[in-house]
Amino acid sequence: MITWVSASIRNDLGVSSPKDLLCLAIFAVWFLLTVIRQLKRRKPRWLGRIDPLRIVPSWRLFGPRPPSSDYRFEVKCKPAGGEGFVWIDVTPHKPRTWRAFGWNPQRRLRKTFNACANSIWRALRKKGKKRACRTPAYHLLAKYATSLSDFAPRSVRRFRIVRRERSAAGTADMIVFTSRRLGRRRRTVAKV
Repeated sequence: MITWVSASIRNDLGVSSPKDLLCLAIFAVWFLLTVIRQLKRRKPRWLGRIDPLRIVPSWRLFGPRPPSSDYRFEVKCKPAGGEGFVWIDVTPHKPRTWRAFGWNPQRRLRKTFNACANSIWRALRKKGKKRACRTPAYHLLAKYATSLSDFAPRSVRRFRIVRRERSAAGTADMIVFTSRRLGRRRRTVAKV
């Protein structure tokens, strides 16, 4: 294996066998890639190609300004007795309270909603809106939007996902995704 490394170098490093030296080399490469990952704002493409298992960590979460964002789910509908369509926040989970530290029954719902929002966001960035509207996450949120009992049947027209970023400067809302019109069936022409 690695017999070209002289015995004196192996003894200086405290390594007793070639296997130990190989483990030390793998750890050193991993540590170097981890340092490179921390220096860049975005992960370099070449690092993504050689790290398919994502074993190179990013420690930005614990930086001086940790990311703080949340998704909201809004539907465009006609309220009962109202005129025109308005966007109404119908996020499936309630905002977190201080009690959520110990008892958080909304955790699964929040996790499912955030996973759907992230899935749609990824599909939108990589493949475009047409493909994002074909994902299972899109269909799950569309079914949720059309099944809301607070509104008249077929009054929900669209849904959108809004991302709220919180920072020291304040809060900012960004519309991540707006759906196609819901409840509209495509017309098909029968061939004779």
